[in-house]
Amino acid sequence: MMRHSRARVAVAATMLWACSPDNPGAVAPTTHATLQDGSTQAAVSRVLTDREILETFYRATGGEDWYSQGGWMSEPLIENWEGVTVDATGRVRELSQVHNNLSGPIPAELGSLSNLERLDLSGNYQLTGSIPAALGSLDSLEVLSLFGNLLTGSIPTELGALDNLEELDLSTNQLTGSIPAELGGLGNLEVLDLSENQLTGSVPSELANLSNLTRLSLYRNRLTGSIPPELGNLDSLEILYLDENSLTGSIPPALGNLGNLEALHLYYNQLTGTIPAEFGSLSNIVELWLVGNQLTGSIPPELDTDCPV
Repeated sequence: MMRHSRARVAVAATMLWACSPDNPGAVAPTTHATLQDGSTQAAVSRVLTDREILETFYRATGGEDWYSQGGWMSEPLIENWEGVTVDATGRVRELSQVHNNLSGPIPAELGSLSNLERLDLSGNYQLTGSIPAALGSLDSLEVLSLFGNLLTGSIPTELGALDNLEELDLSTNQLTGSIPAELGGLGNLEVLDLSENQLTGSVPSELANLSNLTRLSLYRNRLTGSIPPELGNLDSLEILYLDENSLTGSIPPALGNLGNLEALHLYYNQLTGTIPAEFGSLSNIVELWLVGNQLTGSIPPELDTDCPV
């Protein structure tokens, strides 16, 4: 009986500490503590500060082995930590650790850096594990760049909630599964690069909703199915790379509507049919690569015949 009472006192003490003067106004998530008699009682866990989140990130990614640690864990002000930029309120606005020998998993705690606008962990080549779904909570995020690592698993559908995102680069990892249709809701997106992974399934037609997109790069995956003709609605598109997949069917004539297109790479797929006559309207095209398919017919005379088709 006494053991039962002490367990309840311990839980109550945790709750009081979470709302102590050292943590004024804190609103913490509710968890459940298991008491010795097997029952549960709600407990409150303390909200991490931005500094504590960065400390967690440092430890999770092998900070002691980073090439450059510039002030991390030693400088009292996090704005003096290399790769960290804060806003006027002292909250983390940018976290950039590029080519710095990070290893291990990306901690989900980064999803609590609610003022973060830029997260760039590219080119470390040893970040492993999956992309935390919690990153979908970063409402202010404009740039998410994780290319050049060893990330596995699927692309979280939660990333489709990042309304302010302008650049999403997850290329050169080992991601699997399909491309989430939810990414089609990223209305401010300008760059989407998912190339050099192991993605399967079809190219979602929902990507045609990305009206601000200038670069769509999906090459060197395992994508199948046909090229969505809806991609012809991407008026701002300048670069479209779909090469080295297993795409089938004909080339949609609607791609000839892409008046700003400068580079179109469709080579080494399983495309059939003719080169659309509508491609003659691609007046800005510089690179048109169609080799390694089963295309027939002639090249539209308006196209530059020096292009490697």
